[in-house]
Amino acid sequence: MITPQRFLVPTHGAQLPLFGACALDGTTAWQADLTLHHLLGQSALEFWYHISTLQSFCAVYMEGDKQLELQKLVDILPSALSVRYSSDGGTSTKCIKIARQFFAVLNHFGVEHLSDIKPEHLEDFYWMPSKRHSYQEPSSATAANRQWAVRAIFAVLREMGLWSSGDISGDTIIREYGRSIRPATKEELRQIQVVSHNVLIPNGDELLVALALCGGSASEIAAVCTEDIDLVSHIIQFSGTSQRLNHIDEWSFDVLKEAVTKIPETTPMVVRPGLNPRRAAHSVTVRLNRLITLAGFSTKNELTAASIRLSAARALLETDGLETAATFLGNQSLDATAKALRYEWWVRS
Repeated sequence: MITPQRFLVPTHGAQLPLFGACALDGTTAWQADLTLHHLLGQSALEFWYHISTLQSFCAVYMEGDKQLELQKLVDILPSALSVRYSSDGGTSTKCIKIARQFFAVLNHFGVEHLSDIKPEHLEDFYWMPSKRHSYQEPSSATAANRQWAVRAIFAVLREMGLWSSGDISGDTIIREYGRSIRPATKEELRQIQVVSHNVLIPNGDELLVALALCGGSASEIAAVCTEDIDLVSHIIQFSGTSQRLNHIDEWSFDVLKEAVTKIPETTPMVVRPGLNPRRAAHSVTVRLNRLITLAGFSTKNELTAASIRLSAARALLETDGLETAATFLGNQSLDATAKALRYEWWVRS
């Protein structure tokens, strides 16, 4: 793993190591006699990093109460990012490229000053479609790369003293790389249910688990509204490419019964209205994975958000057969269903 280089950041009125006569009040900023002696023991990249830092601080202190314009950051951040990842040119180039895209998007949003950046701007940037991929929504890996670069930008801004607010980058985006997944066992599922229920303030995690036990994928769970739930018949309707009606188990019924009375019929039950479908599904996945971690499990246990619904499908497999389990999951392929449930049906048939 590449370790970012860190540098001491001067304060107002201080002098930079490279500029013996350059106070940061802007009075003699560019009157120093820069000789080769000033650069001894310093790399060229460190030199340009200090130049960038000086420009940033002068811009802030000379303008007084004026807010720092993003355009000034566009001009100086590339050199600072180059220093931060100077040991790997490829990483530096990639980070700078994403940084330029980020500021272009902020400009498109009409954001003019650093203090105007909101978490919503970052979230929109992570999941913004690109022309390169025919304007399709990016993969989780692409979104994660963008988040990594944005975090690097704000780390540099903090080092420069230009950002003192908290972290607004959001929850870490999970890269979905074909991770090995298995159904949760009955004991593991019970532990997850207990953790989702035992909270001082209800946070919706128990509802997520209930919808997953009804067979919903992350995208299907994100789309469920109360009007999709028939409490009389104990049936839930999932929409999308695998539209189907699934039975609601007893535990999930108790959870859904309480939730239905509190949420308007046409409002999504677990995500905010109007959220992009892919981002909504990602939100469900992140929250379920976090819950699994809180329950004491990790990826080493091969448990992920999908493990909960696979557990319910596995129970159906044992009582009603593979075809019923496939229908429950919305799968068209029996082979894919058997593989997901770790069931070697061709051996048993």
